[in-house]
Amino acid sequence: MRKLNWFAAAHALLMSVLPALILGFSDSAIAQFWSEYWQQYSHRKTNYSDVIPEKRQNFSILISTLRVGYRLNLHKADSANAWRYGLDGFLRFENVHDFLNSRRFHDNIYSNNYKLGGGLKLHLQREWKTRHWLQYLQMDLFTDWQNMETFVDRVRYWFDFIEQSNWRVGINAWANSGKLRPIRQETYFDLSYHSTNFSDPGKNPYLILTLSPRVYYHGGLVDIYLNEELVKDFLNEGNWNRNPFSNNLKTIVGLRLVFPFGKNIHNKWDQLFGHASLLLFTEYSRIHFLDDVHEWPFQTELANHDYRFGFIFWWPLGEARYRPIGQSY
Repeated sequence: MRKLNWFAAAHALLMSVLPALILGFSDSAIAQFWSEYWQQYSHRKTNYSDVIPEKRQNFSILISTLRVGYRLNLHKADSANAWRYGLDGFLRFENVHDFLNSRRFHDNIYSNNYKLGGGLKLHLQREWKTRHWLQYLQMDLFTDWQNMETFVDRVRYWFDFIEQSNWRVGINAWANSGKLRPIRQETYFDLSYHSTNFSDPGKNPYLILTLSPRVYYHGGLVDIYLNEELVKDFLNEGNWNRNPFSNNLKTIVGLRLVFPFGKNIHNKWDQLFGHASLLLFTEYSRIHFLDDVHEWPFQTELANHDYRFGFIFWWPLGEARYRPIGQSY
């Protein structure tokens, strides 16, 4: 397999989406283009990985995601404080890289890959400016397709054992409340059918629920939070689908600092960076693997806790600017 040049691939991707990014700067009628860029780095103590025959610890993972799309506005409000409906077509690029992949047992394809794909979604959102039990709501009905590759030669052998493409269809939603109160909450919901979930060839499809409510105390730039996250595969009829990473419950406590760029930059840059945000976080988590994973064919012992810290940078343009950073976290 021919080795890909990381910088050449990144340059080609940037050149392909640059016209959409430029169009996204404008608020004119043509500004139905939108883009979102996430950059997340985290140092992870265990990453819920194997502890036998040798402990796998100290992961250093960078996740970069870029989505660009075009929105057919079914109802475009004049402000965020109104219902907005749209039909989106989009392209997506995601790169996951573990900087410690040369260590023994760290050469995992799921921590060293990139995915290219695209899809469609029916999008609905609204923000309420007044005191309300619900401050922001977004829902998407979506279908998308992705293909997985890697820039790291030492993990390419994994592709002999797993599927390289995955098709999804489902619904997701994100909501928050208490914007004007110190105690707030935010909830993420996703129910998706996966054709392969990048698992072994010929295995069963997945129907995965992710439900992640978070309660936090907001004190200026600092949030202290408690997060419960349930991940459950409802098609676990066969042993393979009893994958512990698709059947678990996490309890997470953490602290984050959010720095909105719009409050700290000159007006002339507001159109470009006015809705960008930087988030710093540190958190500790415990994970409970659900009972049905005991029949997973790979009998191993996994870490039941993790400590991680890092940052998230979020940069939206065009219609994407109406989403708060919390949804990308």
